[in-house]
Amino acid sequence: MASSPSTTASRSPSSSPTVGMGKHAIKQRFIELRAQGLSFSRIAAELSISKSTATVWARELDGEIARLRVVELEALYEQYHLLKEARIRLLGDTLTRLHDELASRDLSDIPTHKLLDLLLRYRAVLLEEYVDLDPLSEEDVQLLNESPSKALGRGTGP
Repeated sequence: MASSPSTTASRSPSSSPTVGMGKHAIKQRFIELRAQGLSFSRIAAELSISKSTATVWARELDGEIARLRVVELEALYEQYHLLKEARIRLLGDTLTRLHDELASRDLSDIPTHKLLDLLLRYRAVLLEEYVDLDPLSEEDVQLLNESPSKALGRGTGP
């Protein structure tokens, strides 16, 4: 494993984060950092490798980096309710709460038109999320098993 003089000069061997890590573990960490979008310079400094080694590994491990990037992106989509299923759950939960609130209210002292308007707007948004649930063909199932990101229509870009 190559190491740049400036990196090794500024760090004693015992303070390096990769001391005790094998090459495989360092490459795994490289994949994680690159999938997070870190620059070669920053990764090289963190892993005590040269920038040229980082670029060679990036070409060598491109597929693994792309797969991890897709997984991390999907986790972010889910976290921020960007996946259709998460949006439907969120809208459905809100719609249920609105129904419950409307049923529990004494409508004589609350502007009913506001609650009904909100209820109707949420229902309309939820209906926009509707997906026809046709069964998947054998080809669709095989495509999902081979490459979920392609099947979902997502690229592997940053």
